[in-house]
Amino acid sequence: MAIKNTYPTKEHRIFKRTFLQHTEVTIGFTPALSDVDFRNRMIPFLKSVFNLDLTGKADAEANHAEIKSENEQKQFIFDLDQARFIIGPKSYKTFAETAIPMIGILMRFVSEVARLDAVNQFSIIKFNEWPIKVNDAYSNFTDMIRYTFKEKYVSDMLSYKFDENPQPVKLSKTSKTDFEDNLRLETVLSAEVVSKEMANMELAFNVTAKNIGINDMLSDAITMNDILYQEFIGAISENITNLMSREKLS
Repeated sequence: MAIKNTYPTKEHRIFKRTFLQHTEVTIGFTPALSDVDFRNRMIPFLKSVFNLDLTGKADAEANHAEIKSENEQKQFIFDLDQARFIIGPKSYKTFAETAIPMIGILMRFVSEVARLDAVNQFSIIKFNEWPIKVNDAYSNFTDMIRYTFKEKYVSDMLSYKFDENPQPVKLSKTSKTDFEDNLRLETVLSAEVVSKEMANMELAFNVTAKNIGINDMLSDAITMNDILYQEFIGAISENITNLMSREKLS
């Protein structure tokens, strides 16, 4: 059964710059593969999907495989009971253009290697970071938080005070939202003073669905990413929206 999006449908803006640092999609399934089945089924899978011929080369007890691109920040990781991929910021364009084709490969893994028609868990993780250089991060800490996030999300952080001998600190808050019985969103918002001259503002999302059929994975992934997008736009300030829209920073 496909996931329903409770948000009003909105067109995703494509910004001229992004602060997205990490995108990861993970699937988990049961029963786990045996070492023998993993090895025997992965060899033709890797040949068909990645044009990697490991015939006669794979360890007899192989139970893990990693595929990395030499030219792009893309990586696949396959295990006995899960598979995932990671995309770095230099390779990410849009979710539809970059992640959806890679999800298609995970679907093939489930079908051809795990030989299942559903997964127990399907997760999309995104991590955004805004590094800020400043003359005095301690005295400007709350201003930087307010600059990055909408105040209703960080009002409790704005009361933080440093003592006379300020030290690096990281403030974080986690929220969890259940959209329906099989869908949960976890959001982690952080503000960190790394040193007197440096601060990091961070926003991480993990949306996880349970018991997803292979035939629903692509449509569910689009819905789940739409939830992440709308949560992201809802949390960042207009300052950040404008910053991401600008052609040049100066």
